[in-house]
Formats: sequence, C-alpha cells, structure tokens
Amino acid sequence: MSALKIALLGPPEVHHLNRRLTFCERKVLALLAYLAAEGGMHERQKLTRLLWPESDMAHGRTTLRIALLHLRRALEEDASPSGEAHVLITHDTLALDLASGIDLDLHALEAAWKLMRVLPAPEAVKGEVRRTLIARLQSAAVLYRGGFLQDFTLRNAIDFDNWVGMQQVYWYQRIEQVFDWLSHLQSAEGALDQAIDTVERWRAFDPLNEDISLRLIQLQIANGNRIAALKTYETYVEDLMTELSAKPSQKLIDLAGVLRSASIPRGSLKGIGKHISTSRPLLDIPFVGRGAEFSRLMILYEQACNGQPQVVLLEGEAGIGKTHLAAVFLDLAKAHGANVLEGRSFKTTQRLPYQLLLDSLHTRLKEEHELRQLMGDSWLAELTRLLPELRYRYPDLPPPTINGAFASSRLFEALARLSRALASQTPLLIFADNMQWTDSATLDVFQYLARYWTEQGTPAMLLLSRRTETREMEPEMSEWLANLRSSISLTRLELGPLSSMDVLQIARSLTEGDEAQPSRQGVYAGFQPSPQHVWVPGNSLGPRRFGEWLFAETNGQPLYLRELLQELLEQGILLPRLIEG
Repeated sequence: MSALKIALLGPPEVHHLNRRLTFCERKVLALLAYLAAEGGMHERQKLTRLLWPESDMAHGRTTLRIALLHLRRALEEDASPSGEAHVLITHDTLALDLASGIDLDLHALEAAWKLMRVLPAPEAVKGEVRRTLIARLQSAAVLYRGGFLQDFTLRNAIDFDNWVGMQQVYWYQRIEQVFDWLSHLQSAEGALDQAIDTVERWRAFDPLNEDISLRLIQLQIANGNRIAALKTYETYVEDLMTELSAKPSQKLIDLAGVLRSASIPRGSLKGIGKHISTSRPLLDIPFVGRGAEFSRLMILYEQACNGQPQVVLLEGEAGIGKTHLAAVFLDLAKAHGANVLEGRSFKTTQRLPYQLLLDSLHTRLKEEHELRQLMGDSWLAELTRLLPELRYRYPDLPPPTINGAFASSRLFEALARLSRALASQTPLLIFADNMQWTDSATLDVFQYLARYWTEQGTPAMLLLSRRTETREMEPEMSEWLANLRSSISLTRLELGPLSSMDVLQIARSLTEGDEAQPSRQGVYAGFQPSPQHVWVPGNSLGPRRFGEWLFAETNGQPLYLRELLQELLEQGILLPRLIEG
C-alpha cells in the first residue's frame, strides 16, 4: 500500500498513512500538486515566480522555504527516523520522488490511456483481452471525480491558474477517450447496464455535449428502455436551453420523434378483455436482449458514414428477431438522416431476378423529383431495364445497351452510380431481408456494389438478414460470402434466443408498467402450461414468477414469446392497464 496518495482529478485530496492531510496554506497544497503533476526537478526560482509572483526574488525564496517546511511537516518527513523522504531537495531545485511509494491518480489514468493507444479500435478488441481492458479502464474511470484541481484557485497567481486550466483540458481529453472506449467495450461485451452507467458518469462531467447524450440514448434504446431514452433527451434539451438558450440538432430532434412514435397511442387498448375483436389487439413488447448486436450495428454504421463501407449479415432461425433488430436499427438510422432502401425476398417456385432490388428502388425513386440531378441520361437509360416506368417520366431517354454480354455490366454500373449519388446526399443504408431466397442476379449486384463502394470510399452500408434452417450454409451462399469478404468489410452477427433475464425484463415491463398485467382471477383457465409451472387460479402473480413461466414455455424464442403473450391478451388472461385520459 502506498504511503502517500495524491488525488488531483477533482477537488484535491492528499492522504498520508491512511490519514487525510490538511494544509495551513493553499499554496503549500499547490506546490505539492505542481510537483506531482509535472514530475522531474524544478528550479526554486521558477516555483517562486509561479506561486508568489508579487514578491521579489529574495522574499519569494524565503516564502518558498517556509512552504516547503510546512509540506515536509505535513508529510512527517522531519520526524522520519529512517530519513526517507517524498520531497527531494537540493540547493537550487525541488522535486517529488514519485518512486517513493506515491499513488497518483494522474499516473493511473495516463497508463490506461496509453494502453488504449496501442490498440487499433474498440471493436477490434475481443475475448479475454477485451475483458481485461474493461477492468483497467473501469479502474481509471473511477478515479475521475471532476476536473483537474476542480474549484481550486490561488489569489494573485495568474500563471498557476493558467497552468491549472491547461491541465484540465489535457486530463479531460484523456478521460473522455477512456469513457468512450469503455462504453464501446462494455456494449460489445453485452454489458449494456454497465455501458449506460459509464456514459451517465461521462455526461455528468459534460452535460452540454450532444454526442454524449446521443450515445446514452442509443444505449438505452438498445437496452429496451425507451422511456429512459426520452428522459435523457428531455434532460439534455432542458440543460441546453438553461445554459446556452439553444436547441439540440435536428438529428437529435428527429430521433426523439422516432422514440415518441414507438409508444402505444392512448386509448388503443380500451375495451380489450371485454370482448374478442376480429382484429388482434396491440401488444407493445419492449426491445430487449439485442443490446450487443444493436451497439455493434451502430459502430459499423458510424464507420460506414466515415467512408469505410460495411456489409453486415444477421443470421438466425425463423422468428429469432432478425427483422425486429433491423427495424429498430433502421428507425434510428433514419432519424440520423440515412438514405434507407429496404427490400425483401420471398420464397417462390422460381427465384425472380432482381426482385429484392425492385421493391426497394420502386419506393425510393418515387421520392426523387428529378432523377437527372443524380445521374446522366445514359445511365438512367440502363436503369429502365429494371424500372421501365422511368421512360414514362423521361420519354426522351436514349435506348439502353443492346449487346447482351455488355448489358449486365452496364446495368451494374448504373446501379453503382445511383448508389453513390444517393450516398452523396446522406449515408446510404440498404436492407435486404430473407437473403436465403435471393436470386443469383441480385447477389451479383451486391458483390459489384461492395467492390465499387470500397474503391470509391462510399459512405454506404449493406444490411442483410438470412434465415438459418440448419447449421451448415448452402455452398453457393458460402462461396458468395467468401468472395464478398475479399472486397469489403463483412461482419456476421448470429442471433440466439433471449436469456431468462431478458424475458424477465419483458415480464416486468408488462406487469409493472403501463401496458398490461396478468389477470388475478382465473389466471390460467383454459391454458395447460408445463407441469413444473402450474398456478392456482386466483393467485397474485409477481413479475419474476410470470417471467419464469414465459421462459419455460418459449425457451426465449422471440416469436413464440410474442405469440404466447398475444394469446394471453386475446383471452383476457393478460389484462391491459387502463390509462387515465
């Protein structure tokens, strides 16, 4: 254990032999802080000018000797029988011997920061290395109680106060990067609650930084807590208006609009339980259990926005939540201004060429009032192979290429140029659902786009979802992915069932929130749950027991869980809470 502990990140604190020290004069503490933070030997003349600029050199040196005497007495060095000292003194210089059993919070933070600097990026750190780094960064983050020498100033020592200001900037830059890395690593590890705690601490030190509030909102969305995300937004808006009389960016305003639109309209659940309607009642199940995947998508999207195009493949069995995860992510990307194209493949007797692309392009190009601002007539003419309605909008277009061998490459180039034009407006995000049924022609287009985006540095991302019927992938799809990986960054995210804790979170949201609750009378009349989870009608159900039963019945499979809850709601077993007004 260190004999001397010096904490300068926040209001300064000094402990010696487990006893907190007090100093008779502020400049004695200032002298100790300066020697500790700067390290090395310092001339007495420089220290005198720094701390006592109003004194002439003779009086200044005398005052410095008195301050040094008080410092040594506080550290009990004058009474040390062994002669050991933390302060090194020569005729003209002073220093703090940092190797003499001194625990300095600045050193721990600097060491953690240097550890990050030798690594490429948070997402590149995995496994045991990531967990070890999380522990190191957490230890450093805990040491930060506020700005360097927070609320500590000296009278008539402008140079010292300026030095403190520069140190505050330096050390905040260090802790800012620690908080940034730590939250990313915790999110990638699936520890969303810890990541949220980290960003909340970070925001406490910089409440007007919109990027921090945005990160917190994204994590809260990933954790299935929309209400907390809205509260974070409202707190930021209030702080911004109070301190700067300003408004948040339009991006953040749009994101708040997406969050609000996800709520159940008031009155939409009225009457449920009194009679069974022909339409299925609305049940709002929170988005939980996909925090790590959601955060990974956001990190990859940020990289794509910075000119590093990405392809992400969501994989999992039917009903595991691939489309739901994609939908939540797409909503957030749209709120950030992304140019989103969405298409879906369907199972047919024959795989129709370009069917997935047709769905997405039809919808998106209708929104463009003047396509000629995006690309020239010769390339628009090539697009008429897929979209013949373009000729009704532009009847003067030239004919497309007739040469069959050359026609496909011209069409692919036209699609690539269209994608780059759209991405030049705002980052492009293409979502292709049900890739297991996609035709080979569309796969060829995607491979062409991937190579084109990489060469051009296009801010674009291709999000794919694929149902895995068996553990082994079809040879054609496996070969296609291998070729794709050679030309663009490819990330595969496999989704599994929800955990028991995820299901418990859903149960709590239904039984303790404003959505619905298990009926306390005739709870399971007409239902035959598993033998190990049988409840007597009339019993009051707590959220934990309800969650345990849901997990036992569904094994955490999201589709089964939703269908079971929907059935409970329709039969009046899960009763909606009435909302006043």
